[in-house]
Amino acid sequence: MQILAKQPQRHFTAEEVYYEAKNHQSQMGLATVYRTLTLLERVGLVRKLEVGDGIARYELNEKDESPHCHLVCAKCNRVIEKSCPCTKKIRNFFEIDDFSITDHSLVLFGLCSECQNDEN
Repeated sequence: MQILAKQPQRHFTAEEVYYEAKNHQSQMGLATVYRTLTLLERVGLVRKLEVGDGIARYELNEKDESPHCHLVCAKCNRVIEKSCPCTKKIRNFFEIDDFSITDHSLVLFGLCSECQNDEN
């Protein structure tokens, strides 16, 4: 939790959490990190993000944070978080009256500014 909280805009893979944790507790095992992230997700403290590349990423699930969307660079796989107050618009777009949206996940794919500059 401390590792995820230290850089809230970053979306860590389990392996990245493992390497960060090993700096503080050398006996930490990768299997322990996977089990812990799964447990934290199950109890709602961590949210798992899948962006289609087969690698799960994790972020803190802060109840009071505003809804946000994820922008994924198709070249470097960097995940960028942007504010996304679209829950009401989604409800109106799909004409959802009898369903209470409690969460949503929107992932947009493109090129980050660094990768765009590399192509020029």
